[in-house]
Amino acid sequence: MEIRRATPKDVNSWYDGQPAYSMKGYVIVDEEEIIALCGVFWCKGKQYIFSEIKEQMLKYKKLIIKAARKVMADVEGETVYAIATEGIESAPRFIEHYGFECIDPEAKLYRRA
Repeated sequence: MEIRRATPKDVNSWYDGQPAYSMKGYVIVDEEEIIALCGVFWCKGKQYIFSEIKEQMLKYKKLIIKAARKVMADVEGETVYAIATEGIESAPRFIEHYGFECIDPEAKLYRRA
């Protein structure tokens, strides 16, 4: 398995077309199959980090942490937002580990300033 910078082809393949926002990020690839996409995007003047993973990726905790470190290195400035992924029980704890505070529990919205 490898973590590498996502190409436009990777992103379009993951979303079956153009994503809603421009982004820079990484993919985690297992035998030529993309099993995770993560990175940074801007929306309405705010910077967000994101990750989208296939279920099989959940067992590779060390790779998830390595990818998260790469994404955090791409963050520009001080303030960044994240939304905890529905259905992944550990997502809020993982986000908080990187210094984020929940600012809207209903929306599962976090901010690190």
